[in-house]
Amino acid sequence: MTKRPFLKQLFRAHETDLTALFPEISGVFVCPICLGEFSIDDIAAERLDEGHVWPAYIREKSHSELARKEIVLLCKDCNSTAGSCGDGQMQLIEQAKDSEDAGDWQERRVQLLRGLGRPPVTLNAKVRISSADPHRIELDFTPDPRTGGWQRNDPSARQVVLNTIHTRQPVSFLVGSPHRLKPALARAGWVTSAYLLAFRSFGYRYALSNHLDPVREYIIGSFSRELTSKLDPPAEVQFQECDTCYHSDPRLCVVVPLDGKTDAFVEVSFLAYHVRLPFFGIAPLLKFYLEAKMPQLSVSAPEAIEKGMVAETEVSCTQLDGHECVWQYILGKPLPRYVDSSP
Repeated sequence: MTKRPFLKQLFRAHETDLTALFPEISGVFVCPICLGEFSIDDIAAERLDEGHVWPAYIREKSHSELARKEIVLLCKDCNSTAGSCGDGQMQLIEQAKDSEDAGDWQERRVQLLRGLGRPPVTLNAKVRISSADPHRIELDFTPDPRTGGWQRNDPSARQVVLNTIHTRQPVSFLVGSPHRLKPALARAGWVTSAYLLAFRSFGYRYALSNHLDPVREYIIGSFSRELTSKLDPPAEVQFQECDTCYHSDPRLCVVVPLDGKTDAFVEVSFLAYHVRLPFFGIAPLLKFYLEAKMPQLSVSAPEAIEKGMVAETEVSCTQLDGHECVWQYILGKPLPRYVDSSP
């Protein structure tokens, strides 16, 4: 299927979901990030675009067919800005990690430490772990054909290195992190992907709730790259990186703490990353659904509190296929009224 018919198909799927929530609305798509309203004519005007939940390098690294298929419709502005901000940093950090694992640290800022009383010399160089000795590094400086020196390096710093090599002085190097990396912005990218996956799974009944206002505000705040040094997620969001809990496919779960006090939440896990988002709904329906799936959940509150016990259920639904979904009723869709037709 070519792109424009595919975008129209996405538009119709989201429109059906929105109309189920607001029957008086038709012919409208609402961008789940900025909440802007668009018509199907905005596809031809290129104001709407396909939004991959997971950026390209994350999809490639995971080899996940599921991640490749997880797409929603977004307005062109939100899609492009997210791609250049959070998405971009997610990918840069994963690329840097993969390069380090391979022993090639790419270009880094390096300080040559020459001993007490002598100031360090700052350099830019490609860094690799020595294949002969894992405790040694190899530095590769890019030649500058115009000056005969090294690109992105002060000539005086180059001369210090050459003198050091010539005299065989013992020196140490301090290797910095890649200067382009902005972990706070990458974290916002993971939260954005988790939010879009939750939107794809639960639809507008979830995404348009005021419970998600702080999440959307945080995502939109991440679009201003000038604010990334102070970009902290709201209290309603938790982000964690844990290599011991690795998921090769994206996984979305609704998690309910069994202490009877702590709110339920959505947890999205992919690779080594885990994002928690708010979850709301009709508590008795959620409890009934969980107990029907997991009868073993009869546990006393004190025991649950002591052990930090939770009930979780994986959600594989998508509102893009228009099916009747139990999660819509848990999220507040009115229960159907059955008429007793018996004599």
